This record gives sequence, C-alpha cells and structure tokens, in this order.
Amino acid sequence: MSGPILQEKALKFRNKLNEANFEAVQLFRNKLHKSLDKENLTGSQIFNCDETGVNYKMLPDKTLASKAEKAAPGYKRSKERVTILACSNATANLKMKLSMIDIFKEWFFNEFVPQTEKFLSANNLTRIALLLLDNATCHPNEDEFQDQDIKAMFLPPNVTSLCQRMDQGTLETLKRNYCRNLLSSLINAMDKGEDMLE
Repeated sequence: MSGPILQEKALKFRNKLNEANFEAVQLFRNKLHKSLDKENLTGSQIFNCDETGVNYKMLPDKTLASKAEKAAPGYKRSKERVTILACSNATANLKMKLSMIDIFKEWFFNEFVPQTEKFLSANNLTRIALLLLDNATCHPNEDEFQDQDIKAMFLPPNVTSLCQRMDQGTLETLKRNYCRNLLSSLINAMDKGEDMLE
C-alpha cells in the first residue's frame, strides 16, 4: 500500500466518523500563532507533553523458551501497568526524562519549570516557554499552570490526534523502543545463563 492510498482511506474514515473538530483546530491554531508572535517564541520554547499507559512487563504474543527448556511453557501476559508522561520541545533538543505520573501539577512546577529554565538559560533564550497539552479532566484549570512567563495552554477537545505531536507517533515509538530493549535485556540475561523469569 502506498501513502496516497492510505491517505484516501483515512479521509473516508474521517468523513464517516467525523470525530475530529477541524473548526476547533483552526481556531486553536490562530490563537496559538497570535501567542507565538506576541511572545516571539522559537521551537525550542514550545513544548508538548502527554500521558500514556505502559504495560512494562508484557512480552510479545510469541512465547520465549530458555536454552534449558525443551518446549516453551504457556504463560499469561502480564498486564502490570504504569502511566508515564513524555515531554519534549518542538525542536526535540530538550527531551525531558520520562516521569511516572502521580500529580501533574507537582510535575509542572517541580520538574518542567526548573528543567525548562535551565535549558533556556544554557541556550541564551528568554525565560519564556509554552507547554501545549490535552485538556484531560484530570488536569486543573489552565490558569493554575503558570510560573511567570512559563505557562501551559490546553488544546481544544477532540483535536489531539490532529495537532498534538506526542499523539502523532512519538508515544508509539517510545513504547516500541521500550519493548525492544526489554526483550534485548531478557535475551542477554538468558545468554548469561540466568533464568528468564528472574
């Protein structure tokens, strides 16, 4: 399948589902561009974050057998899950450490603001930054996320799939890389003679 075929099929699905609010996207873009022009922000000063669930012990559908076993025993896939937060600026020259989500407001003031200040200072940028995030019901009001000129702006409802960077493959790539590294560490442990379950 080629890109144009996929794009055409996506348009058909969009017309059938019509879940995304394209008018809201355009209104938000206008609001965002006015804010960016007013503050004269660069891509290094515009951030996006999003939460995702990670089943951190889940192995692939195929069963793995260690060298000592004649056959692979059946196993139940682990569904132990944590919620993590990924955050990066638009130029991707500041990718913050992944955080396990507890209280978002604490993360904003204790992690995001200090790391952003340090980054802006090290790169001779004005202490102004904008964090774009979805308007999940678990987030407090937008007004509560402001530390002088470092502040947050919520995306309108039903538009994150269209204009939220983290939803456009970043989180999915993160999960795939995590899974690949988990499998790699298991294979390395088995090669050293360690029990896979351990």
